[in-house]
Amino acid sequence: VSTLAGPSSDDENEEESKPEKEDEPQEDAKELQQGKPYHWRDWSIIRGRDCLYIWSDAAALELSNGSNGWFRFILDGKLATMYSSGSPEGGSDSSESRSEFLEKLQRARSQVKPSTTSQPILSAPGPSKLTVGNWSLTCLKEGEIAIHNSDGQQATILKEDLPGFVFESNRGTKHSFTAETSLGSEFV
Repeated sequence: VSTLAGPSSDDENEEESKPEKEDEPQEDAKELQQGKPYHWRDWSIIRGRDCLYIWSDAAALELSNGSNGWFRFILDGKLATMYSSGSPEGGSDSSESRSEFLEKLQRARSQVKPSTTSQPILSAPGPSKLTVGNWSLTCLKEGEIAIHNSDGQQATILKEDLPGFVFESNRGTKHSFTAETSLGSEFV
């Protein structure tokens, strides 16, 4: 009986091992391409035509490719522009501006085929650098990603357990932006 059962159990083992391969961790992306979804911890990343979008359930950032260090972000339902000095400017917050931000993000997301699996980026500290336009993303500390602009010394830091981000200005001051509410269903 064991001789007869032997080959069939080998077949079963082969079938069982296939799903395990799908669960293996994916290799980190070496570049960020349009039309492909990426992630780092709980943050989703998508490259649009002229911006890089990074969002979680707490905050969303829009990094314009040609920017000299400013970027737009939504936190606690409000849209603001962050400047390299570390002073966020809330004057751009109107329902029209927020819907335009969302529309551009949705347009970038719609370029991704629904069946496409999100690829991880910068899962461990190391020398890897991902560059999009004037922005570069690096992971130099466990549980942190630093976003730098080529035109300045300022940095935006995403931390694994922070529902928001830390902004280090070009003057070396650190400002923490922590969400008190989640972004809502349009960002899920």
